[in-house]
Amino acid sequence: MKNKTKLSTAILIGSAVIGATNCEAQVENNSKDLQKDSKNENQLEPKIFIPKKDSIELEQRLKELSTTTYKGKLERGAMCYESGGITEVDYVCPICGENSNKKHSEVSSIGKIGKIFKEIKLLGYDVVLDVDDFCEKCSGKIIKDPSLKFMIRFSPNSKYHIVRTNIISDYNCLLQFFLNKEKYPSINGRELTIGDNTDVIYKMTGLGKVYQEYDRYAKIIIRDSIELEKRLKFLSETPYTGEFYSPISFQPSSYESSISSSYGYYVCPTCGKETRRPSLVLFDIENIEKIVKQIKDAGYDVVLEQKEFCKYCSGRIFLNNASFVFKIRFSENSDYHVVKSDISGDYSCLFHFLLFRKTFVVNSRRYTIHDNIDIIQKMTGLGSDLNIPIKPKKKKKWYEE
Repeated sequence: MKNKTKLSTAILIGSAVIGATNCEAQVENNSKDLQKDSKNENQLEPKIFIPKKDSIELEQRLKELSTTTYKGKLERGAMCYESGGITEVDYVCPICGENSNKKHSEVSSIGKIGKIFKEIKLLGYDVVLDVDDFCEKCSGKIIKDPSLKFMIRFSPNSKYHIVRTNIISDYNCLLQFFLNKEKYPSINGRELTIGDNTDVIYKMTGLGKVYQEYDRYAKIIIRDSIELEKRLKFLSETPYTGEFYSPISFQPSSYESSISSSYGYYVCPTCGKETRRPSLVLFDIENIEKIVKQIKDAGYDVVLEQKEFCKYCSGRIFLNNASFVFKIRFSENSDYHVVKSDISGDYSCLFHFLLFRKTFVVNSRRYTIHDNIDIIQKMTGLGSDLNIPIKPKKKKKWYEE
């Protein structure tokens, strides 16, 4: 009986050791994938031949993806997470062969990204993946937060575009783009469309700056009403499938908190006289003026009347619900579309729509233009003849909360 008990115990211990060894071996294999010589890489061949594209063709493809409705299905992915039981594992530098201890997640990512990188390279693109940050010997120092350095160029005489990223989905997005696909796998198998994530391609290649959703230096390009209505119809019929972070509850900054109960003086741009107004109102006026100025500077025929904020021009000392009168027209022979609004979100939505973006931000919350087509119609009068279905409001607007 004792011998049987000892035998069972030995089997259990042996199984646990084998399981742990297999797990460590798997992670170690990932780190050694990058060590394979060029002969092994040359033996790999893509299953389907995809001709390499130059930068002009790739830019055209980006434009097509960003302006075309994706009609396929997207996997939602599974709510599962990689086990973090092994905190550190052996990492072998593929350059010098030096051994070191690295986080399990880092070594795993290097292995997966290395495989994706090889597939990109096999397509014929001039790419480099620098792993020096993860090796003290190669980098000459210990780097607290090491990152992979990815480099790509599209002609021998051009400089490499360089980006540092350890995000697997960034490389997946680039590979699928080069493979002429429309979607790519992200976290936990969730699929995203490349058309709504052109910022990833811009980040990885430097291509497609004009199509970027979050380019802070983007400029408005003037377009006629026909092109804008086509864009409006496209947004109304297309679900937003980009990375969408959960709205963050707005927490007033220390500056905004300090001015919430204070007052200042509004200087009327028409008569030049001062009117005492709440500082928060003055803050919104300044933001709206900046937005309208950028729209006007781009070449659009817009007017912002603000006499209601001036007690002299309006003839009223107490005006609790003062509002702007916004006017816009798209040809010299047409009448102005006129709307009254003092809601900064209305102007933000219009501004980002004219930038050909798909989202806009109000009070630290991100909203999609897809779900706020009514704001664009309100501010421009566009789309009245397009039979655009307006979605029922599931939630109150930010100004109704």
